[in-house]
Amino acid sequence: MYLRMRYKLYIIIAASCFLVGAQSDCKRTTNVGYNPVEDDMEDDDNITDCSESVVCPDGTEVIGQGSSCVFDCSAHCLDPTCEPGQMLNDEDSDGCGETCVYVIEQELLCTETGGTWYLAGDSCGHWSCGLPPLCEAEIPGCNCGFGNVFDEFAGCLEDFNCFGVCPEDVWICPDDTEISRTGEDCIFDCTGFCGDLDCPFGVLPDYDGDQCPAGCADSAEHFLCLTTSGFWMELANESFEIHCGELRVIPGREKDNLPLNPIPTCQCPLDHFFESSLGCISDPNCL
Repeated sequence: MYLRMRYKLYIIIAASCFLVGAQSDCKRTTNVGYNPVEDDMEDDDNITDCSESVVCPDGTEVIGQGSSCVFDCSAHCLDPTCEPGQMLNDEDSDGCGETCVYVIEQELLCTETGGTWYLAGDSCGHWSCGLPPLCEAEIPGCNCGFGNVFDEFAGCLEDFNCFGVCPEDVWICPDDTEISRTGEDCIFDCTGFCGDLDCPFGVLPDYDGDQCPAGCADSAEHFLCLTTSGFWMELANESFEIHCGELRVIPGREKDNLPLNPIPTCQCPLDHFFESSLGCISDPNCL
């Protein structure tokens, strides 16, 4: 019986807007890494009339909204078309996706599932069945070893095309239907057997490749965390926190020795923090 594996690894997206000597202007005009409370306190100039504006991708100019003057271009986007396994990345938190990024951070997914990651100068993309790709371009890639291939959602998986025959194992679909591998790729295809998902907070992506969503988000924060490149996790107790994308013991509480008390939270990429209405955004205090 195959065990369903769910991977909740997400892309680490680095902010690139912070030019030396121009951080304040950069943050205010693009909304990258803008922390309304801290930045306004630093400038000693709290914005009340939201008079500043940005130009959205379609050329429309919008002004800030709400008490924090957040720029919202969501109705004026020119979203690029992403390839399978990728999602739009809103780099400047204006409501539009500017670039396509992999849903899961590829190097970490490779090494966590038993593969070896090669840098651009050492590979020409992902290896197949333990053999390097036949090209000369310098593209980073994962070598999962003999009999395995790299999947952008699940990492290293056994590929029975490497051996020429599908195994006689089974998979249990979300509606409890039992299926066998099919097709030239020997995949489990649960299309039509995903069950009825009633997800008030949104559905999770298909991480295991069975053509069904991974399930429902537990909360609005859970869904927002995962869709802004965060990792949903639980802190052991009140002595821990996520600081600049890294788990640590809160300074001064190293000897608390508190009992286990799991606290759901979002671990954002490095140099980011979780904002309840925006998700993972750049934190200028970490730079």
